[in-house]
Amino acid sequence: MLGDGMLWLAEAMTELADALDAGVGDADYATAVTARLTELVGPLEAGILLADESGSLTIGAAGSQRAARLLAAETRLAEGPCTSGFADGGELRRGFLPALTARWPRYCLAATDAGYRTVTVLPVRRQDAVLGAVVFLGAEGEQIGDDEYALAAVLVRLAAIGILDRRALNAGAEKADQLQRALDSRVLIEQAKGALAARLGVSPSAAFELLRGFARRNRILLADVAGQVVDGVLTDDDLRAGKNSKAAQHSG
Repeated sequence: MLGDGMLWLAEAMTELADALDAGVGDADYATAVTARLTELVGPLEAGILLADESGSLTIGAAGSQRAARLLAAETRLAEGPCTSGFADGGELRRGFLPALTARWPRYCLAATDAGYRTVTVLPVRRQDAVLGAVVFLGAEGEQIGDDEYALAAVLVRLAAIGILDRRALNAGAEKADQLQRALDSRVLIEQAKGALAARLGVSPSAAFELLRGFARRNRILLADVAGQVVDGVLTDDDLRAGKNSKAAQHSG
């Protein structure tokens, strides 16, 4: 099993890396992870619940319709193995659902009604960052083996690393875009300020106050006012007068 397992792990890692390179979202990535885990642990059924970036367990994927229905029930009930695994980052290995009714009474009832008897939980985590949890569900007598458990733990850990890295990359790109927009606005304001100062024979600070005063009185963004000055939509007389209907229409 070990040799086959390592081949499976290598193929799964390659597939998930390719998915990240393709820019898939969390939901599609969760589906890819679940498909690989289901392939590993059959006849057990696998499912995953991931927290979105607001911290709510809203992203789910399952290897069967039955498991998908139970994941939906867990999110609705706000109790169960994935919910607990996400909350405390703990593992549960080869749990027996009838023995867990005190912990998850409504979930265990739903799970046993669906025909499940055993449960194993792996948190999706990287160090202290817990992103969700993976659950393996089995009927009577079906339990995850030691080799499968070890391989699943490695893949789930790698999945957590991939998700966090992609989110960090997206956040960095968004921040860079925000900074670029701020820089572009600043450059535009400086252009307008310099042009006004030269034309009116005033200091740059006085030209800036003229721009800012117009923006405040007309409830227009300062960068928009600067752009209208540079584009010739606003004239010097408009700025002195403090209003211009054409400029207001242009900004809307």
